[in-house]
This record gives sequence, C-alpha cells and structure tokens, in this order.
Amino acid sequence: MQRVFAVGFSGDGSYVFSGSDDMNVRVWKAEASEALGVALPRERAKAAYDKALLARYKHLPEVKRITRHRRVPAAVHKARTWMTAVAASAVFVFVSVVVCCCLDPPPGSPAD
Repeated sequence: MQRVFAVGFSGDGSYVFSGSDDMNVRVWKAEASEALGVALPRERAKAAYDKALLARYKHLPEVKRITRHRRVPAAVHKARTWMTAVAASAVFVFVSVVVCCCLDPPPGSPAD
C-alpha cells in the first residue's frame, strides 16, 4: 500500500486525482457508482429519478444510513483507531504533566 501525498479534483468535479510516493498519479471516479461513457436517455432519466428519490426521502433514518455508508478497508480503519488512541493518550499525558507541575512546584523554588 502506497502513501498518498496529494489529492485533487478535476475541473468539472467528476474525477479525483491522487499522487503517491511511488511517483504515480491515479485517476478515480468521484461518484464510484457512476458508469463511464455516454449514457442513454433512459439511463439519464433513471439516474435523475434515483437522485430525486434520495432528495425526497432523505429525512428517513434508513435512507440516511444508506447514503452515509462508505466502505473503509480494515487496515485504514485500524490505523484511524490507533491514531485516535495515540492522540487521546498524548492529550492525557500533557494534561497530567501540566496539572502535576502546577500543583507540586519543584523543591527550592520561590514558592516554598
């Protein structure tokens, strides 16, 4: 798995470009379920109808859950969980050091 260093959208917002440390630029579709190529009028009508249905029923909990769902690979999920835990422990250590330093002045200080 390569590290991604840069990400950008195309001018019309239909593609995403990513640059990684292996010196490759990858092109992705911004809408993963969108088909490439020329769409027939029937296909365009169905896509418009589907978007209208989502807009009409977006207040329902089931529809909200489906539209928000994004699959995240297990390695990415584990890395995010680990980074969150590391950040939380760093904040805890910083707060405890600040509290300990404020409560107990070092010996020989003017506060004694």
